[in-house]
Amino acid sequence: MVERAAWRGRSGGIDEKNLTARLRLAEWSGGLDHQVSVRQVAELMGCAKSAVEASDTRLRTAGWLQLIKAGVGKNSGPMRPSRSISGG
Repeated sequence: MVERAAWRGRSGGIDEKNLTARLRLAEWSGGLDHQVSVRQVAELMGCAKSAVEASDTRLRTAGWLQLIKAGVGKNSGPMRPSRSISGG
């Protein structure tokens, strides 16, 4: 489903890389729920943390990524890929 989505514009490529990195992390952790820092995702994607933060916001708004619980301080909250897995 991720590969078939229309990832338009410059930010679309970043969003696709973000979601792909998160799916890889979820696969490594053995489930869809994952908790990872913005820095770790940025390193996997090869981009700046600010790009990941903006992408996370776009992906949550579009329904591709679900924040399970808000993070505290510098700790990010756990997330779960949504539309990409369910096919919706």
